[in-house]
Amino acid sequence: MKWDSIDFKKKTISIERKVISDYDENGNAKLYVETRLKTNSTRRTLPLIPHIEEMLLEKRKMDKHYKKLGGKDYDTEFEGFVCCDPFGRLISPNTVTHDFHYVIKKNGLKLLRFHDLRHSCASLLLANDIPMKAIQEWLGHSNYSITANLYSHLEYNAKVISAETIARVLDSKKEDSSDESEKKSATPKSMDTKSVSDKTTNKPAPKKRGIKKNDTHADTSQAAAV
Repeated sequence: MKWDSIDFKKKTISIERKVISDYDENGNAKLYVETRLKTNSTRRTLPLIPHIEEMLLEKRKMDKHYKKLGGKDYDTEFEGFVCCDPFGRLISPNTVTHDFHYVIKKNGLKLLRFHDLRHSCASLLLANDIPMKAIQEWLGHSNYSITANLYSHLEYNAKVISAETIARVLDSKKEDSSDESEKKSATPKSMDTKSVSDKTTNKPAPKKRGIKKNDTHADTSQAAAV
């Protein structure tokens, strides 16, 4: 990939070339750059992810710095390419494969090839509900069926997870409905108890029985007679 394939203003990155490691007529290892790609779908333009943009800007800055330090000894055969070492030499695909294997082994990760990262990317996109058609365009497959055949099992797994999510939601609603019904059935009893309590509380106190006037006079006259 060359720097002219990256548009920092429009935030896009285009796949337009490929590097092949082969041998020249003398049997020496040599790198070749081809603009003829496998299919028309391979030539594609993708969004420039902000995190990748920051890395690329830093890389371009360092390339200029190394070129200035190297002076006349700086290799300019592949000038303008992104993947060059500090001496200006184009990094071989074989170097990427070798170094990637070293990183995997050093960190105790599952053994996989650098190319397998395409599958990891597709799996992550599918797991995050990205449509299969969009994944096809991202990977550069010539037709939809290739992508579907490779990742249909993951799409089915996503459907299973979706079904389980729906089941959990329905079960949750069922429990909420059951709790609400229990609350409603308990409400009248408490209201009746409160009603009885209110009636008992609001019942007027009984009046004290007074002494009749006739009885009073009788007692008074009896006392006088004594």
